[in-house]
Amino acid sequence: MPRAASGVGLELFIPGILDVPAEHAANSAPTCEALESLLDRASEAGCAGDFTQHLCERFGLRCDDGDLPLAALTRAARGESPEGDTFALLAAVHLHVDRNRAYVVPLASDAVMDAESDALQELFRDRLASWQCDLHREHTALWTIKLRRPIALRTVTLQQAAGRDVQDCLPVGKHAREWLTIANELQMLLHTHPLNTQRQQTGQLTINSAWLWGVGALSGTLVSPFARIYSDCPFLRGLATLGDAPGEAALENFASLDIARMGERPVCLTLSNARCGPRSGDWRHHLERLERDWFAPMRNALRQGSLQHVALWLGNDRIYRLTPHQVRRWRLRKPRVLQKHFRTGPA
Repeated sequence: MPRAASGVGLELFIPGILDVPAEHAANSAPTCEALESLLDRASEAGCAGDFTQHLCERFGLRCDDGDLPLAALTRAARGESPEGDTFALLAAVHLHVDRNRAYVVPLASDAVMDAESDALQELFRDRLASWQCDLHREHTALWTIKLRRPIALRTVTLQQAAGRDVQDCLPVGKHAREWLTIANELQMLLHTHPLNTQRQQTGQLTINSAWLWGVGALSGTLVSPFARIYSDCPFLRGLATLGDAPGEAALENFASLDIARMGERPVCLTLSNARCGPRSGDWRHHLERLERDWFAPMRNALRQGSLQHVALWLGNDRIYRLTPHQVRRWRLRKPRVLQKHFRTGPA
């Protein structure tokens, strides 16, 4: 492999891969020799533990008193010019009730049929008539809303709320009570909706609530720290568009990365969120695939000098930076080094 220019670098973001429930951390981690080697040799630094917050800050976008405008960024990813208008994200979700608590369960787009999505959109449009002047479906379980007026809310993103007690994730702010009233009414309407009768009969999770987040307006100029961005995250594609950085779909593996196209600024690449993997039993296999398709060939590229620096953001409030010198140096292997990097929490 030819040696690359001195500035060639990659920043890899995999939200949630090291953010695992405590009961899975001790015994379920596979042996990932390349990943463990990279983490053991890396220089560590603290950073924002939220994927969206960290990347928005990298583009110069901060919202200290409200939400990051993720809905507006999602609209920008589709080529719209959302500057000045207030938008919000709205997702169809399942609330799992366990004794006296309810937990947020996101629904993937393939878990909601087109006909069900049509029925939800009609319900949302009617009930949100006083709030929204434009409801656009991003996929079958997610919408962006153009709001009639500015809304003051501090919300929790759906990714952060996943698996948590809903009472710990409720919005706050001037219009919080107004939204909670709407959300409660939507829950009552969904409880008796025919689409949920059918879902119950077929053993599917019911769609019994809606989650609102990403409320805000875009303002100011964004500057991309990256030369190119590979991602399927709508908000990041919006950042790329507004920051004038070429954006492309996420890559399947490290071999798909054309290092020859990389210049002095680093390339940003995101992979699928594995936050809920331990609960579904897929986390171990997902980590093994990442080891094979990404971490092992990335380590080889550093050793050979085709990459000059790599940064890994894995969702555990740390960022790991590596150079060829760090990867090449000899170091005594530490057994089960992966576990010490986990950010564990309740199931």
